[in-house]
Amino acid sequence: SVRRQRAAPRSQTVVCAYDASKELGACDPLLFWDPIGFCEAGTKEDFDRRRAVELKHGRVCMVAALGMIWPDLFGKFDGYLSPSAGLKFADVPSGLAAIQAVPVQGWLQVLVLAAVIETQLFKDQSFGGFGFAKYGKEPGNFGTGYWGRKIKDPAERKNKLLVELNNGRLAMISVTAMLVQNGLTGQSTIEQLTSGHISPFNDGQGL
Repeated sequence: SVRRQRAAPRSQTVVCAYDASKELGACDPLLFWDPIGFCEAGTKEDFDRRRAVELKHGRVCMVAALGMIWPDLFGKFDGYLSPSAGLKFADVPSGLAAIQAVPVQGWLQVLVLAAVIETQLFKDQSFGGFGFAKYGKEPGNFGTGYWGRKIKDPAERKNKLLVELNNGRLAMISVTAMLVQNGLTGQSTIEQLTSGHISPFNDGQGL
């Protein structure tokens, strides 16, 4: 008689979703807020990737928010932005209009400089997405310290990291609002405020 051999049961590994509710950033007033459900079935690696992306976007937007108001408040550089094109810094408008005013070669130089800073100075390895990027033990930490200073007190360090995270979140919302208003009105943020054009949805005479 032919004996039927029972198939060995397959071993299954159950991977539980990572609990991100205890991570830095789950604070007042919204506490742990995940309306889209990114963290419902995510792993620690998924969270680290999203935290690295959130920090980078926040840092870029903090600089962008300053860039949206700096020229109108503190003035522009002297001299030529593009000597070959006869373009001075003073000729470049504020806000979205500057995108078309700056030559393509200028934007390429900006992108190359940013790439060199991230990959060579900060040694950022979070490029490449799934399966390629490395986020380290603490996403967004490039070892540069707080303005070059290493914070040794755990409570102070946690507070500084939380401040940076929340400031970045606010900056992302702020830059989005400033870009939308600039696109609707054709005015930079400071131009809108000084002209009384507070609301972008009326005739330009203010609220």
